[in-house]
Amino acid sequence: MVLAGVLCGWSQTNRPIATADRSAGLAPLEAEIVKTRARLAELVTPPTTWQEVASWQIPRIEHLAVSAAGASVVTLGEFAEEGVHIFEAGRSKPRVVLRGKPCERLCISPDGKRALVESSSEVFMLRLPDGAIVAGPIDPTLLRPPYHWLPDSQTVLGTKSWSMAWWRPSGKPKHAEHEHGQGIVAFAVRSNGSQIASLCTYGHVKRYTPDGQELGDTEIQGKRGADLCYVAGGRLLAVSGQEDWAIHLLDAERGTIVAALRAHEAPVFNVVPVGEGARLVSMDRNAEIRLWDVVQPACIDVRRCYMGWNHPSAPPIRKQEDSDDYRFTSYPAAGRVLIDHRTGTFTLNLATLHPDSFLPRESPDYNARKRSALDATGRFLATTASKPNRLILWQAAGAGKP
Repeated sequence: MVLAGVLCGWSQTNRPIATADRSAGLAPLEAEIVKTRARLAELVTPPTTWQEVASWQIPRIEHLAVSAAGASVVTLGEFAEEGVHIFEAGRSKPRVVLRGKPCERLCISPDGKRALVESSSEVFMLRLPDGAIVAGPIDPTLLRPPYHWLPDSQTVLGTKSWSMAWWRPSGKPKHAEHEHGQGIVAFAVRSNGSQIASLCTYGHVKRYTPDGQELGDTEIQGKRGADLCYVAGGRLLAVSGQEDWAIHLLDAERGTIVAALRAHEAPVFNVVPVGEGARLVSMDRNAEIRLWDVVQPACIDVRRCYMGWNHPSAPPIRKQEDSDDYRFTSYPAAGRVLIDHRTGTFTLNLATLHPDSFLPRESPDYNARKRSALDATGRFLATTASKPNRLILWQAAGAGKP
């Protein structure tokens, strides 16, 4: 999940806390209690301290990912001949596979033992950390992005034309019989793997069983789809869009719309569940992040990104006109959002919207965005440095050896 916008920092905004369409939300006193609890959580949540555990000299890279518990870091080279590099702590040189293939996309399984790699002409499934090909190559027309692994780490979702497709190492990709009216932009999977949902460009949400049988199709009128996720223990689906700036809540079993969360004033490109509870985080193009209670339903906190950041080790506040691009990547299982910026890498605690770490770059790097990644646990982080070109693996203090 990715959002582009303008960043250098975080501030709590003075805009009013908004509520859902069908509810007046929390009473004022209750809302204040909820906000006070969130502030207390910030005070008792210690900041994360990162310790360098390994580094390597590297060529320029385009994408990277970290396997679970920091066992390996997988990178795709900027140039075709560089292939896929697999780095491991304790090894001075990487394993290189698929050399000479122009690899473009990378997706690591939840258990960190497999990686899906797409080149311009083929799609492969690799075993980590040795890089052995366990499935493929297959024609990329049989499996296209967006890619999403199921919790079993054996099956990866993708698309074929306008249909959902899934691929297991034991065979060729299969696809659902019923097509969307337009291309699929996002997938979501219940944490227990019992249901899959897909969202198409023009707001249709289809729900499936794990073996691809369609359960239902919900159309959200006048909505251009952007993202979706399961919330409230999988009972609800949250669907965001680019046109009406709202987040629609669907009953995951019946497919009916039960509420619309409205407060954003820009397209909402990311929705992220907070654990298995009733909390949801949303992010819009104006760099505003909101924390919602989907049961009330109501917005209970909001923060705005602007020039300057309130983390004690972040750069000082600068002029607001001096804006730079940034990139959000969410890690729901780790409870964090990773924010890449030319000055460094930030992490944000999903439960409190509190910025819990800032890792500065050795020198500002406008090309460094998209070149940082967390592992699934949120305890290992990979970043790049440009002078000289280095790949660095970090671990959170007390995380244990990779």
